[in-house]
Amino acid sequence: MRLPSLEPTRSTPELPAGEAGAPGPASALQRRRGRAWLVWVLVTFGLWNSCASHVSARWSDQQLARGTSPLTPAFGLAALRGAGTDDNDISRYLAYANAMLGRPFQPYYVRSLDGWTGPQPDKSVGPDPDDPLQTPPHRPDRPLVPYRDFLVEYPPGFFLLAVPPALLGLGLDGYRLLFSLAMALLLTAALLACHRIARVLRPLAPPSPVAAAALLALLLGTVAVRRFDAIVALSLCLFLDGCLRRKPVLSGVALGIGVVTKLVPMLAVPLALVHWVALRRWRDLAVALGVAGLVVLVVGGPFLAVAGGQLLDVLRYHGQRPLEVESTGAALLTIGRFCDPASAWRVAAYGCDNVVGPGDRFLLPLAGLAPFVATAAIVVWSVVQTRRASGTAEGERLSGEVLVRAACATLAASMTLGKVFSAQYMTWLLPAGVLVSVLDTGSRRRTALGLLGGAMLLTQLNQHIFFGLLGEGPQPLMGALILGRNLLVMAWAVWVLVPAPGSRAERPAGKAFPRAEPALVHR
Repeated sequence: MRLPSLEPTRSTPELPAGEAGAPGPASALQRRRGRAWLVWVLVTFGLWNSCASHVSARWSDQQLARGTSPLTPAFGLAALRGAGTDDNDISRYLAYANAMLGRPFQPYYVRSLDGWTGPQPDKSVGPDPDDPLQTPPHRPDRPLVPYRDFLVEYPPGFFLLAVPPALLGLGLDGYRLLFSLAMALLLTAALLACHRIARVLRPLAPPSPVAAAALLALLLGTVAVRRFDAIVALSLCLFLDGCLRRKPVLSGVALGIGVVTKLVPMLAVPLALVHWVALRRWRDLAVALGVAGLVVLVVGGPFLAVAGGQLLDVLRYHGQRPLEVESTGAALLTIGRFCDPASAWRVAAYGCDNVVGPGDRFLLPLAGLAPFVATAAIVVWSVVQTRRASGTAEGERLSGEVLVRAACATLAASMTLGKVFSAQYMTWLLPAGVLVSVLDTGSRRRTALGLLGGAMLLTQLNQHIFFGLLGEGPQPLMGALILGRNLLVMAWAVWVLVPAPGSRAERPAGKAFPRAEPALVHR
């Protein structure tokens, strides 16, 4: 049986999202999409890079912390710009990069494993550890070797993103600008990949995720471009793009870069196996996994050669971490303080805020197991849905949609059920999660975007407003707000997995998935 090509019909005009079947002027559609792209560029490249300098941001933060800030519009604007600076992690990236390059670096961030696992000093008290005028930088007599001479909590591919902006030696503010622009560029590339995916999944009327992505980027805030998690978003989107368009080399490169940079894209591999096996695409499977392994070896091999077994400190570091303050387990411990204030307390360690207490002896093992159980359940779901799609005229397209939905839900499950859920993790879902949300129409689309957008807005409010007001202790209300965000992400993941009534074609009895035909290959 020969399946029809998944390439969009060239003679069929593209229709506006949500108006399938209703012809409209192509020029009006292009203008709307052009405006959407303009908003995206203004938000990610412009607005999020118009923040205050590091010194100004620290000054406004200190004024707010002391309660001595003037109630004037000028200070309000300065505080907003200072909140958007958000360069704590970028200071760490710069210190790592400078240490590797043999340049002066801020010593607060360059430590051994033991230096990160114990109690951490409060950065807001005393001299600014990020300001070389207040905390003199350390001047090494040679370039330091990552993992051997100091701990890096990220896999080796991190340096592919952290080192290039440091080569110009522009200082923290200049480094932050270059790094943030690079992350905005990666997110834009991920959004373009989602455009291609949409044309495969909805060939007659592909929805455009750009407008919704611009809005959700605005709701999420500067964290989208202040961390290197944009590489996870790009890796996921390019991996899925390669799977759906039969580009195994693209899938392999994307997977390899994602794994060697942050490991997270590995979660999509079992789901891709279901897709490849169902279509009997054995060559694509072998090529993609082979290329991914080669990329990991080329990037990570040199670090392993010089650091040896100390490279495994990355795994030890994350294995020993307690419940991070934004995780679901930490939120439950924090809420428990409503009844017993002594049941949980806040601890600064591992470069972040954590919540510990007697209850974590149950919640920590659960947080280690639950993401794997959820991933296994989603794999089973994808097998069932793929089998239902088999034997239909649109079997491959439906299998591709199952893959995209399941991959996004798996990332959401790993965030909400694990022991760490940092604000920047929401960046993983910014392009691909928006695409999954707009694949449906009408109320289903509005519900999906509402759940995801609400989670992103709460993330930004928690990070910049509520955490500072309610985080000490931590306050039980802070735990309730974090739990609310996490529940929105969970609800979104379930929503995108539940098919709309009548969205799956009936599966003919006894029919198997048809063999892939060369005509399906996209050029």
